[in-house]
Amino acid sequence: MAFVKPFMSKRDGWKDTYLTEAEEQEVIEESEAEHVKIIERCFADARTLAKSDKNVGKILWSEDRITTVAIALFDKRARHTQYLREARAKKNFDRENK
Repeated sequence: MAFVKPFMSKRDGWKDTYLTEAEEQEVIEESEAEHVKIIERCFADARTLAKSDKNVGKILWSEDRITTVAIALFDKRARHTQYLREARAKKNFDRENK
């Protein structure tokens, strides 16, 4: 099923804008590739936090804690798939409603 996003049109009221299957797949593939890069950076950042002078002796940084922090960072950083779909749909909407 293709992605659909309603947008407000000045002349037609609310109008659904769809991504084609190909457009949606393109966004998903771009997002998945980006997610791999993001999770790698999140683990690197979590390890950096664990080794920082501010944290030495205050918190026991096990691999479990590093993984938990990395996942939290990833969750915060990787929420863009939906945003990218909506941005693409908005671009299509704007193009169709010039």
